[in-house]
Amino acid sequence: MDYLAFREVVIQRDSKAHLTSEGWNKIVSLIPVRRTYAATGSASMNKARMDFTLPTLVLDCPKARANHRVVVTFPWLLGLIEGDGCFSFNKLVPRLSIQLNYRQEFVLKAILEFFGGLGNLSTGKSRQRADSFSSQPMVILEFNQIAFLHNVIIPGFKALSFLSPGTVQDQGKKGKDFEDWSICVEIYFSGRHTLAEGEALILLLKSRMNNNRLSTNPLNQKDLIISQANIEAIFKLPAPYEVRNGARYIIGTDKLVPEPFPVFVTYPDGNISSFPSLSKCALALGISRNSIRKYLDTGTPYKNHFFTSILPSLNLNQS
Repeated sequence: MDYLAFREVVIQRDSKAHLTSEGWNKIVSLIPVRRTYAATGSASMNKARMDFTLPTLVLDCPKARANHRVVVTFPWLLGLIEGDGCFSFNKLVPRLSIQLNYRQEFVLKAILEFFGGLGNLSTGKSRQRADSFSSQPMVILEFNQIAFLHNVIIPGFKALSFLSPGTVQDQGKKGKDFEDWSICVEIYFSGRHTLAEGEALILLLKSRMNNNRLSTNPLNQKDLIISQANIEAIFKLPAPYEVRNGARYIIGTDKLVPEPFPVFVTYPDGNISSFPSLSKCALALGISRNSIRKYLDTGTPYKNHFFTSILPSLNLNQS
């Protein structure tokens, strides 16, 4: 909606309408203004927005036109995460979270649907910022299922490029956070977080992420160097788990680690559905959980349906 308001301002200026009092007043009603005006609702962008009614049409996007459906793709999601997402941890457990104003809950619900319901949506406390005149509740979408982070999020984002401020050699803060966080996900997924060396490396990587990477933070660790040799040494240590087709097994056995993991089904027509667990996939398709596990283990299809727990080779722009 802020983009639509911004677009209208550009149109008004390009058409020279801003040279008329009517056009100028329209622009003033759209752009962010000083806090004293924002408190009266005179502006309609960013933190000053009071009207959240969606317009009749959403630009020229046919997919988004019907009922204002949010069209989720990996490039779009990466852009959202660069602005409103966070690669973080709950102690040693990696997690990805996105936090938006409660009026934008429909956006997070669309992402949740895109990933087959895998994720946790909650309402957070209202937050008051120094540059804001009001405090409003936030909604948070969090992903902390390690197999999903490892098999879906990491390969999906590694196929793309972070666009936050940086250069070709220096991809910016969010891109660096993703790199460090990805290493931690790999450590945790292999079970090496249970080793003293693996836990120590996760804690070290955490110490230079997010706010700890900001130059404005007097305690920042942005220049903390962790050698590639130290990282590779961790992955040379024996792991408690072995990975087969994206699923974790207790080393030396056929016993799955007791945890849900995502299942992707590629249909004969090429469409792909995602499910948050074996059980939900079995329920949706009307076949047994053990059968799906067999198809996952062997790679054999079921009635031309292909199963995998790793992100399929799909068009990342697919919604």
